[in-house]
Amino acid sequence: MKIVTHKNAYHLALKLGIPIARVKRKRFPDGEIYFRLLEPVDEGIVLASMFPNQNDSLVEILEMVDALDEPIVVISYLAYARQDRKFLSGEAVSSRAIVRAIKYAGASEIFVVEPHSIEALHNIAKPIYVHETLGERISRNVSDPLLVSPDFGRSELVERIAKAYGFDFAFLKKYRDRETGEIITEGEIDARGRNVVIVDDIISTGGTMENAIKIVRDQASSVHVLVIHGLFVDNAYRRIEADSIASTDTVLNAYTKISVAKDILKAIKI
Repeated sequence: MKIVTHKNAYHLALKLGIPIARVKRKRFPDGEIYFRLLEPVDEGIVLASMFPNQNDSLVEILEMVDALDEPIVVISYLAYARQDRKFLSGEAVSSRAIVRAIKYAGASEIFVVEPHSIEALHNIAKPIYVHETLGERISRNVSDPLLVSPDFGRSELVERIAKAYGFDFAFLKKYRDRETGEIITEGEIDARGRNVVIVDDIISTGGTMENAIKIVRDQASSVHVLVIHGLFVDNAYRRIEADSIASTDTVLNAYTKISVAKDILKAIKI
């Protein structure tokens, strides 16, 4: 068994303790991507993250899968997952298109680390949940935490962590204008004297997290940010005024402090 790793996930592949296959990659002058295995791989695991460069990453994943014989595919960050249904007439369901393409390329199984929603997997891929790993991080670093979801849609993640560790939790409500992208956050939380941990699955531009911090900042003793997939587009971390920021290694960034390697190994039963 060997891992065939996408370049965005090489840092994570090193932590799995499975041999990494030698490969060759190059880009043709017209921009097309070339991929080749440089050694036999009988039982292959494709490990990939689709950030940065989501579109190129997808092409390379498809080529890696095609080069192997029905590999297991593990996507640490699945791009396009936020479009998990039609919000406006005529829209493509991009998450469905992505997982279908990977499956039809020849994957035997597809696993996705903490997808934006279970609906984004379309009964094609399986989720890898990391709430216990996040809970361990919180319990080691924050005393008597109050977990907050910045969006009701992400409250399920926060509730999973809270129930596993006996933490208090609350949630805010977020509204996004589908045309302009403007984010409005509403809700009241009694954060007086509490060590607040705002937990989200994705930080992209940082607008959702910025709004949530503003709501709890004046009352809380401290505010901490915990995110699974830290994209931090356009230096989004500058918008986040928190006592600490921690991200997992599904996407490598300056705040990567938590590894999901053990969660991946458990899910694929290795």
